[in-house]
Amino acid sequence: MRTSRWILIVVLARCSGSPERSKADPCSAVGDQIVRLALRDGRSAMTPMLGNIGRGAARECRADKWSEATRQCLLTARTAAEAMRRCPITWGPGKKRPARAKPPAPLPCTNASWDGRYIKCLRALKCGNRPKSVEFSPDGKQLWVALHYDRPAVEIFDTTTWTLLGAVDLGRYGAVELAFSPDGKRAYASQYETASVFEIDRASLRVGRQLRTDSKASKVIALSPDGSRIYVANWSGHNVSEFDARSGKRLRNLPVDGIPRGLFVTDDQRSLYVASFSPGRLYKIDLATGATKTVYAGGRAIRHIVGDRSSNTLYVSDLGNSHLYKVNMATDDVRVLATANPKTNTIDLSPDGRVLFASNRGRNNPVSFLYPGPEWG
Repeated sequence: MRTSRWILIVVLARCSGSPERSKADPCSAVGDQIVRLALRDGRSAMTPMLGNIGRGAARECRADKWSEATRQCLLTARTAAEAMRRCPITWGPGKKRPARAKPPAPLPCTNASWDGRYIKCLRALKCGNRPKSVEFSPDGKQLWVALHYDRPAVEIFDTTTWTLLGAVDLGRYGAVELAFSPDGKRAYASQYETASVFEIDRASLRVGRQLRTDSKASKVIALSPDGSRIYVANWSGHNVSEFDARSGKRLRNLPVDGIPRGLFVTDDQRSLYVASFSPGRLYKIDLATGATKTVYAGGRAIRHIVGDRSSNTLYVSDLGNSHLYKVNMATDDVRVLATANPKTNTIDLSPDGRVLFASNRGRNNPVSFLYPGPEWG
């Protein structure tokens, strides 16, 4: 046990930098995985694993010399022996670098059907590490992908040819959520670690202003229908930031009782609906006074909101109980529309408002929800 504790201290000191270092850092996640593999396989794995930490993780990972495929190889390895055999890094003094892992098989593209209806899978795209969200440009010509644990932070695909058009780097960290201005000329990408939103010119892909929330852990972005206001949900800050889109000035932080995530601005721009992940509530904020009304308090982990403005209807997902709620915005009446599969995450509405799509993550990995789980969602 004393040896195991010493190894843990060495790993934290050399790979993670300090116990306070963000767990969102890919090298920290790799370091945690190396610890688990070394301790799981016993003393025979400790010496080469420590060699990797000293020469591989501290030098190569932190110097950005590893590809995301290498990081993923380590994160998904089940044993130390498998990691040493498959993952193309330096494993210790005097040892040659193993042959690179074989490229992954083509991504599956699975059709789906229900109630006599049929959805054809057109294409599965290969993107960077751990895509967190996707957003179509208002004209439908581009698909933007936010990569939370990768650099560059955003990838842009052409929706006609499905080729990669370009990418946007946001510094040391990746991106979490995306949104477009109503005219489609600007994109906005949130960054969890810096609690800010970056404004990106869509034509040139140049990064412009960095809008700092003066809060913590920024995620979902929502623009007012006329594009004059930008709202940002701050996960650990327990508030929602409001910016003037023209000047980039932060106007205020609206407090939320809980962890805010999903956002929706009403057509008249007088109200902001906020999904509170914990406690599982749906709030409505009066934007003139800042007063908050609880619309629904019966959820467990309310996560995402989409709206059909033509019918004045909201749809809301609840990850905790896998419910999908339907909200009448005129009366704020809420009812359960359906129960989906476990861990209901992001939802989206078809352009004609007739079909609601819900992604269901399935059971979490017992080690961490950041790793692939035991079942496909």
